[in-house]
Amino acid sequence: MEKRVFLSIVIVLFSYILISSPQTNYAVYDAPSYAKWGKEAMMIAKEKYPSADIVDYQHLGKEVKEKTEIEKFKLWMRQQEIEYGLYVFIEYDKDSEKIVRILTKKTDR
Repeated sequence: MEKRVFLSIVIVLFSYILISSPQTNYAVYDAPSYAKWGKEAMMIAKEKYPSADIVDYQHLGKEVKEKTEIEKFKLWMRQQEIEYGLYVFIEYDKDSEKIVRILTKKTDR
């Protein structure tokens, strides 16, 4: 009988500890508005330079026009032992988000 009482007390205490322990609040991370276009810029870079690795990328901002917007990125690429920058400008229709034009420019800086 003593084992049952002891076990019951342990279960009750353990349950209390689980219920009363503070809940961890994780901040909800909202992806930046340009994240979709950043992924697109990386896919464009991999298509253009398939043997290169993308080391890093930076969002340079957005240019807003009347009917389109241009998301601007600079990717840092590494191919074998050579590193270079690749600018990727993605122009898309504001309403449909359909890509209108893609410009790329390779640079040594």
